[in-house]
Amino acid sequence: MFDWFKKSGDDAESMTAITAEFGQMLDAGRHCFDTAANALLGGTDPEVIRNNLFETDKSINRSEQQLRRHLVVHVTVHGSTSLPACLVLMSVVKDAERIGDYAKNIFDLTPQSHLLGKD
Repeated sequence: MFDWFKKSGDDAESMTAITAEFGQMLDAGRHCFDTAANALLGGTDPEVIRNNLFETDKSINRSEQQLRRHLVVHVTVHGSTSLPACLVLMSVVKDAERIGDYAKNIFDLTPQSHLLGKD
């Protein structure tokens, strides 16, 4: 999906590492969403998954900071040739970070899950 990032700029290796880390961040976001949705809709005990959900979200937040730092360094070193790709990736990294926040918001609805499906 992000193959065009890998080919941009002179140092394709650093962009490959950045996109790999971004992929891991998306996987962690998916885990957060699945966990929160199971707590809300699947009947999973919220207390069992609370710590895992919040720790995974913290990990996503750290990944966002690290990725943005790597992107700034990459643009500084490689100049304007990789600037557009890095700006786009910075934007989607921020969006990916929000997935964990949205998952926590879904998780916060679990006390009202008994109201779902009622008119």
